[in-house]
Amino acid sequence: MLVTTIDKTGSNQGFDLYFGGSMTMAGVTVQQSFKWDKRRIDFLNMDSWGRAELKKPGFYTADGRKLFEVRGTDGGVVTSTLLYLVSSWNLFTSNPQENAYIDNLAIPAGYA
Repeated sequence: MLVTTIDKTGSNQGFDLYFGGSMTMAGVTVQQSFKWDKRRIDFLNMDSWGRAELKKPGFYTADGRKLFEVRGTDGGVVTSTLLYLVSSWNLFTSNPQENAYIDNLAIPAGYA
């Protein structure tokens, strides 16, 4: 039988095992997501990331029209109208060497 005791009342509060509101790793706050892959850790410097806007958000137009009718199965117009909002952008990092990841980490039994 293995018993582990952790005393959190001492003066050394730098030892963080996620007992409270925020988890830290080497003094850096960890941001979690319910969609995260538990076998991977990403190290991102968000100050080096940006967004390139290729097309500003706006209505899609074709032949000067912004509203489009909907056709039924018989080819006739039904009582619906469509409009489309379009935008184009991409993410980039100005310094890829500032970002890293660790992949294929082992997940201990019981931590699915």
